[in-house]
This record gives sequence, structure tokens and C-alpha cells, in this order.
Amino acid sequence: MVQVVWGPAPAVWFVPVIPLIEDRAEYYSAVCPMMFFYGLPGVLPRMIGEAGMEAGGTISIPGRMRFADAAEAVEAAVHGGPLAGLFRNRLDAEAQAEVREALTAHVESLAEPDAAGISLPAEVVAAVGRVPQG
Repeated sequence: MVQVVWGPAPAVWFVPVIPLIEDRAEYYSAVCPMMFFYGLPGVLPRMIGEAGMEAGGTISIPGRMRFADAAEAVEAAVHGGPLAGLFRNRLDAEAQAEVREALTAHVESLAEPDAAGISLPAEVVAAVGRVPQG
């Protein structure tokens, strides 16, 4: 079994969308910090062991997500991210525009242009587990 989770929050480009939406929705979503908890050192091997498997190696993989431009990345974060429901249902048009504007500035500060558009940092952590023999 291979488990892949998001890496540490600072290594994932879309993290700022979480407080941008939560602050405007006046709602704290406890699930969001957990998205990044599993990528902390030692967490996945411990969970694999707790599931009755033998933990193998763990590796951090610094990756990049590609988008045509900053606008496409922002839309992916607000509509495909963990708080898409809050964004759509709890924020009025003005608050949605504020989120997009702030996130666009963040994306532009991290973006690396390439032939296909831009890429943004998105680290993941992978761990291997196997069922013990015997």
C-alpha cells in the first residue's frame, strides 16, 4: 500500500486560500489543518503501524502544479479546494472578489513561468506499508 498526502503547509501553494475564505465566512474549518498534519515527519509511518501494517520508507516529493495562468490557479483553489462550499455558499460577491484578489497576488509571487503557463510549489509525502507475512 502506498499513501500520498500533502506535505508541510508552507510547501503547498494554495494554503493561503484557507484563512482567506475562513476569515470572510466567519467560520473555522477544523478539517483543513488535518490536511497537512499527515505530511509531518513520522505521522504516516505511525498510522501505517496502527493499521496493522509494517511501515516502509517515507519520502518527501517537492513537486509543482501547472496552470495556464494565475487566474486558472486561483479558480482551482477556490472551486476545487477544501473550502469550496464555504466560498460558494457563505461569501457574497464582494468577499469572493477579495479572496480572488489576495490569492492572485500570492500566486503571482510564487509562480514560475514555463512554456505551458506557470507552475506552483506543491510538495507531497509518500509512505509505503505492507501487510506482515505470517
